[in-house]
Amino acid sequence: MDDTTRDFFGPVPAAFIKLAPSDNFSVIAGKLFTPIGSENSFTFQNFNIERGLLWNQTNAVNRGVQINYNQGDFSGSVALSDGFYSGRLNWFSGLMTYVINSKNSLSVVASGNMRHDNKSSPVTPLAQNNSQIYDLIYSYTSSS
Repeated sequence: MDDTTRDFFGPVPAAFIKLAPSDNFSVIAGKLFTPIGSENSFTFQNFNIERGLLWNQTNAVNRGVQINYNQGDFSGSVALSDGFYSGRLNWFSGLMTYVINSKNSLSVVASGNMRHDNKSSPVTPLAQNNSQIYDLIYSYTSSS
């Protein structure tokens, strides 16, 4: 495997195990997609193929563990991960979503490195890996 494939998530970018002891609670562990931002990680998943200017400022794929819970109109997730694929479990992320109605939802996201990290590589940019990210996301779904 060449360096680029190995450094950028490998030939299988996402793979995880999910344990769901109830309909409302689950734990996932492995190579996870980030809870940060509202754009998907891969081009074929996005309506806008050109994406926004800030897309690459989030950690699209990371390794770690995530706990998910939902109850009624609320859902939440917390995760401990390696952030920008640093190999160090030092990123903490939290996501809380409120479903206003069948077409509208509001999410609050906070994520960041809990300590300074000196690792720098093409997939682990030094500044981004030592940052904190906060999102307020409003989603509207129209019917066709």
